[in-house]
Amino acid sequence: MKRKILLMVLALTAVLVATPYVGVIHAKPSIPVSGDITITGWTPLETLPKGDSDNVVMKVLLTAEWTGNIEGTTTYEAFMMVHNFIPPMGGPDVESNIHEKITFETVTVLGKSGSLTLEANLCSHRPADSAWHWTILGGTGELANLHGHGTWAPENPGDLVEYYEGQVHFAP
Repeated sequence: MKRKILLMVLALTAVLVATPYVGVIHAKPSIPVSGDITITGWTPLETLPKGDSDNVVMKVLLTAEWTGNIEGTTTYEAFMMVHNFIPPMGGPDVESNIHEKITFETVTVLGKSGSLTLEANLCSHRPADSAWHWTILGGTGELANLHGHGTWAPENPGDLVEYYEGQVHFAP
């Protein structure tokens, strides 16, 4: 009986060693991306004070030009919850929670083209001194299998030019 079990284990081992494992998926390595984002337009759409406080909800239309490894122009709405807001720029204790869904109708990433949708978020005591976090939600065309994430921050606080960096990869 022990001999039969030993032969079965050896036979099964030989089959497993001789058969290539087809189910293995090899992920492609991440590729670093970086460049600049230049804000080319900023139009307040709506500002709603919240009660009898210094808190406001703002909706803003932004236009931006991305250059570098991600290249394209986008227009999108940003939703902001701003605490301790003193018009026009905020105040010393301003805090912001900002959510953006950024859609590029046409964009090039590392030489491949398509459309791309990103999500960007910022929770900050002083937005000009903080980094945004972005994540790729999806793409089309040659960017259909693109995934990635990263950050961006102003090159100089108060400037309309921001520096982005991150990692992307194309799914197999």
